[in-house]
Amino acid sequence: MSNLTHGSTDIVKTLKGTRKTGTTICGIVFDGGVVLAGDTRATADHMVMDKSIFKLHYLTPTIYCGGAGTATDNEHVAQLISSQLRLLELNMRRPSRVETAVVQIKRHLFPYQGHLGVYFVLGGCDYTGAHLYCIAAHGSVDKVNFAVEGSGSYAAMGVIESKYHEGMTEEEAVELAKEAITAGIINDEGSGFFVDYVVIRKIPEPPYGITEQHHHCLKPSPRQEKIPGLMTVKKGETEIMKEIVFDFATHHETVTINKPFNDKIEPVGDLQ
Repeated sequence: MSNLTHGSTDIVKTLKGTRKTGTTICGIVFDGGVVLAGDTRATADHMVMDKSIFKLHYLTPTIYCGGAGTATDNEHVAQLISSQLRLLELNMRRPSRVETAVVQIKRHLFPYQGHLGVYFVLGGCDYTGAHLYCIAAHGSVDKVNFAVEGSGSYAAMGVIESKYHEGMTEEEAVELAKEAITAGIINDEGSGFFVDYVVIRKIPEPPYGITEQHHHCLKPSPRQEKIPGLMTVKKGETEIMKEIVFDFATHHETVTINKPFNDKIEPVGDLQ
């Protein structure tokens, strides 16, 4: 892309077929556990495909991951890793560690070199405590106290960075996670509708964690009020340049209006 000039047809050909994805997910470590949250809108380019998808994938009873990127890749990778962790638990006769899940995921993603659209925020509890990891599609891993992924991450990260502090209580972490996802929903067209969140609390005995799932309903984001007199073009004043009448019975098209587009069009009004 570096040798392409701006506005050239090569850029158009290169970008043809790209798709816009939309998600906002986050994770926050609090004093005694970890909370994961995400929105519920699934998109295909600029089309809303599902309004109530659950983006927090189950791995083990005490390990969950929020997925951004390609929905099918996220779902199938999470199911694959979940089955591998379950087989490991049956073989070892002990609950899986959070770090084990991270190693399984990054070893699976690295050979694909980013061709799997999987971006995980993984959190859970084991006998070593509460942990949160950010996993990219190429297999790179970061252990963090809070993480945000998805197209709405810029708005969500601004909220978390301004209010996060060490030693947060569970109530503070949950409210901050909901506020961060809400910011992503309002400011990102690919994120929307509701907030799902999972709270994993650490306990001293096996399986070393207690998980609760919650669904938080949001009010629709306020719409901007119409400003009277902003546009002076009234309904019906825009000239029709081309009109095609299609008969569904005969599958016949008839062009009733076909004016050349290079004719001079007189202005009908000005902005006030």
